Amino acid sequence: MKHFLLSIFAALVLSSCSQQPQAETKTKALVLYYSQFSSTKTMADSIAQKIGADIVRIEVENDYPADFGQTIARCQEDKANGTLPQLKPINANIADYDIVFLGYPIWFGTYAPPIEALLKQVDFSGKDVVPFCTFGSGGLTESVRDLKAAVPSINIKAQAGVRTSLLATAPDVINRMLIDLGLIEGQNEVLPEFSEMQEVSESDVEIFDAATSSYPMIQATPAKVCSRTTANGTDYIFVANNKDQSAAEIKVYVTKKNDEDPFFTLVER
Repeated sequence: MKHFLLSIFAALVLSSCSQQPQAETKTKALVLYYSQFSSTKTMADSIAQKIGADIVRIEVENDYPADFGQTIARCQEDKANGTLPQLKPINANIADYDIVFLGYPIWFGTYAPPIEALLKQVDFSGKDVVPFCTFGSGGLTESVRDLKAAVPSINIKAQAGVRTSLLATAPDVINRMLIDLGLIEGQNEVLPEFSEMQEVSESDVEIFDAATSSYPMIQATPAKVCSRTTANGTDYIFVANNKDQSAAEIKVYVTKKNDEDPFFTLVER
């Protein structure tokens, strides 16, 4: 009888243990970034803080000049010579992380050369990666395309980019991305689909010109547009022709918030 009662007690204990809620598994994340100045660092710090991720800055052995014009000249020389910057050792084992947030500035239309050097030194094969970047006019789409070309098996889980002049909007962009990834709580506005592309009207041209006239690198004539209305205003995608014919078409993303002047958020070339 004693052994029988002990068996019943053990069975009840095991049953009780099996019904206990399982501990939630926390995603182990790394924010790995290169930032010459502070813009990309600002995004990296924000992401790491919001999700409690480890954060590591990519550094080059021979720092780029503080003057950006001189940096561009050095990059052009390196490119002509077929060389990449030498990186300092990365203090992180990529294999230890479930997801890597990879940050960089856009130079020459894609990720800066230190990222190209990183991809040749660190194995990102099959890794879940979230690219994020800062830029003058664009390069997010192009840099993600180049990441996939460099590491075909990489898993791009999401992506985010912010114009340097619009860095104040970065927290909103980051929040939306992290909510979509399920890494922070919250609910994003369900955005409607864009309308079909149509020929631009006179008022569309005025919006495009107002959004781009202060940025000398965009010299284009809008041809087509689509739009969507959100809680904060209206988003537009313009298809435009470069006036210098350096490219057949570009896409310019423009936002006009309620009662505010329009501004562009991204250019795709």
